[in-house]
Amino acid sequence: MSIHVICPGCMTQFEVSDRFAGKKGPCPKCGHIIEIPKQNVTIVSPDELVVDGKKVQNPDHIRPIEQKSYSFTASAILVNLSVLTAVLAVALVFHFVHFLPLAIPVGVALVLAVAYPLMKYGYMTFRDPNDLEIFLGGQLGKKSILGAAVLLALWLVYELILYYLNPGGMALAYLVPVALFAAFVPVVIFDMDFTDALAVAVVFLLAVILLRGLMFGQENGWIWHRRDVSRPVPAAAEQPAPAAETADGQTETDDSETGDSSPAPRRAAPRRKLDSKAPDPTAGLRRR
Repeated sequence: MSIHVICPGCMTQFEVSDRFAGKKGPCPKCGHIIEIPKQNVTIVSPDELVVDGKKVQNPDHIRPIEQKSYSFTASAILVNLSVLTAVLAVALVFHFVHFLPLAIPVGVALVLAVAYPLMKYGYMTFRDPNDLEIFLGGQLGKKSILGAAVLLALWLVYELILYYLNPGGMALAYLVPVALFAAFVPVVIFDMDFTDALAVAVVFLLAVILLRGLMFGQENGWIWHRRDVSRPVPAAAEQPAPAAETADGQTETDDSETGDSSPAPRRAAPRRKLDSKAPDPTAGLRRR
């Protein structure tokens, strides 16, 4: 039985007898001293493979590990179109029926209904099929709900900015940092690329802006409309102050309400005519 040997000097391959196992000798070609291995090097045949301690014949026919994948089925598309149609229908109902106490919680629920499929199908559209871990089934649903809840929270923060600052046209500028923060949600949850996650965030914001405009269009529903914050004047402030009587029986009005600081002209009191029948008070003095 021969031993396969490779000379490290000239890389020549040759066979030696097993009786030289463990000994050293010169290479017959270059003279380099080589050491003959004590045991033969077993070369595994490509037709043999050991799996779980068992020798398997014809390893080419072994079934490889299948990578899970997802495809958009007709039923899934139909369900999502139905949900989208229901969301638009509810928004149109509140567009014509103005009831703010009910419209606000319904609007929050509609935003969540829009964010969930965008997170789920946005990931399925932009994901890398060569990822080591692919989220499917219940795990995908839980992560999509979590992402939708975070997007909803970011939108509520934006609504507070619109309410307190009342920016008008500047609302579009405030929308830029909100979009950047929203893009980090798919990045953190699904490990998506930032540009793909930004596309998902922009689609979400555009959908919510359209939904908000449809629901509250008659009450400054579009984000770039400025709210009317003027307060009505109380009825008591509109009534003029009562006129005050002066010592001579004349009425004096307060012009502070009208803004006129000049005093009102006073009419002269009419002269009293002396009664010829009345006694003259100076008559006694004349007699004296």
